[in-house]
Amino acid sequence: CCSRGCSWSLVIGISILLIALFVGYLLLLTKIHTLPESVAVILLGIFVGLGIKLSGKPLQHLLRLDPKTFFLYFLPPLMFECGYSLQKSNFFSNIGSILLFAVAGTTISTVIVGYMVYIAGAIGLCYALPLIDSMSFGALISAVDPVATLAIFRALHVRPTLYMLVLGESALNDAVAIVLFRAIQSARDDPTTVMGATASFFAVSLGSVLIGIIVALL
Repeated sequence: CCSRGCSWSLVIGISILLIALFVGYLLLLTKIHTLPESVAVILLGIFVGLGIKLSGKPLQHLLRLDPKTFFLYFLPPLMFECGYSLQKSNFFSNIGSILLFAVAGTTISTVIVGYMVYIAGAIGLCYALPLIDSMSFGALISAVDPVATLAIFRALHVRPTLYMLVLGESALNDAVAIVLFRAIQSARDDPTTVMGATASFFAVSLGSVLIGIIVALL
């Protein structure tokens, strides 16, 4: 029964991906610029969610996606495509501004959103959360992914510098948000592990860069 449910989950997941690819290809073929590809895929997800809701069955019985599967099979192709199609000259010529937006901007946004949620809960405007949970929410919500914005930028042919600033920041802010989230969660039980999580982030980042340079030279 479990294997049958996993098989149906795999079939449904692959079918949704194929439909999304077909919708994107159809938009590119018809050259409809008023509806970005990302917006069309979001609408597709809304219709799929409504269908699952109307079916009366829990989501986990129809579609399963565990974090391990996502990080091993879905995320690497996305990052590879982003790195492969990246214009290296524009990226590295604006690396200072990109790092400022990605690191400082995401950190500032995390603190502001976290305290806003905490204060709003304390005065009764929303569900009250502890400060640690409020900061965790701030870290999660601060890593924006401007897919629709980049699609509109491509359609409008904006300046390459503006496009690269938004693209570069979106490519790096996910890593910043992950280390912030893990550091905040680590501080819940042991405040001394915050520096360890931060050091691990920089070690992984620098190690990845070194591995990339070695592979490129080979």
